[in-house]
Amino acid sequence: MKPIVLAIKRPFLLKSLVFSILQRLVLVIGLPNNFSNSLIGLLGSKHLFLVTTSLIFLLKKQQYTGHWCLTATLLFTALCQLYFDATEFTSFRGSLMIASMKQISFAYDTQKMTSANHQSLKESLCSMISSLKYLAIAIFFVTYSSCLAEEMPHLLGFPMLHKYTTAQSYRTSHYFVSYFAMFTAYISGFGDAAETTKWSKVEWPSSMSDVVVYWNMPMHRFLHKYIFQKTRFNFGYATAMFSTFLASSLLHGFNFLLTAVLLSLGFYAYAESAFRNGLSNKLNACLKSRKCVPDCQHRFKKNEFWVAALNLAFVFLKHFSSGLFGSSFPTNRCPRIRL
Repeated sequence: MKPIVLAIKRPFLLKSLVFSILQRLVLVIGLPNNFSNSLIGLLGSKHLFLVTTSLIFLLKKQQYTGHWCLTATLLFTALCQLYFDATEFTSFRGSLMIASMKQISFAYDTQKMTSANHQSLKESLCSMISSLKYLAIAIFFVTYSSCLAEEMPHLLGFPMLHKYTTAQSYRTSHYFVSYFAMFTAYISGFGDAAETTKWSKVEWPSSMSDVVVYWNMPMHRFLHKYIFQKTRFNFGYATAMFSTFLASSLLHGFNFLLTAVLLSLGFYAYAESAFRNGLSNKLNACLKSRKCVPDCQHRFKKNEFWVAALNLAFVFLKHFSSGLFGSSFPTNRCPRIRL
């Protein structure tokens, strides 16, 4: 239980909770939009990314503002990794990645900003109370990751499961961070956009695309909108997919192991998608890597016995392959869960 106590005592969790509650108060009071946005920015950002923010406002009427900001942000990440040692850079890499994504999306969407709807005090209180379930789920996952995962092979009498539970420990530590982020988003007043991950889709994926989509949903939406769609229009599907995974690895920092894992996932997802789409077209059946719409034109639907059997076989295959996702990362738990 010591890692859990250390995690709770870390200042970041307390700062996140305090900032989330202050942000909710700012939204509930109903201040003018410009004033409330400025106040939230002062509370949360301080002096981070002044260069890219200045670049956005200087070039906001130019056609390639987003491209310039993307280049400057990735260059800033690279310089940070060169300047700081590996341990120090890893300690703030997650915050840097999130801030980079916010800056890039803001640069592309400067002309599409809309005002948010404010909740009443009663709605805010109900939302804050309902958010406690995400805190409970987060506590469960950090308990499993820190205390139970290593003991499961011995408790079940299967020492061969050690590699699987090591990988699962890595994944559940990610679920802890994701559900804690959902909890803070709800108490901050952003419940409509709070969904961060779907652990069941990652643990039992119907295809590798499910792992890619549901592992980190906000980042997937960001990469799909600002990298994949813009690259696919000019260079095609395959180039767009690998460019997306390459951009993801750059945002995470120039780490060889992480880049290799992300690019391997990209190759795996592309190969599986091409194979299953071709098989679906050949057999005229619902066998694609992503689920078909209810009124699809396939002759053999997913409720056909042999179609369901093939899809189930793919599920078990993906569970075996994705079940080891995370086993190649370091097993030292304390530095791995960066809070």
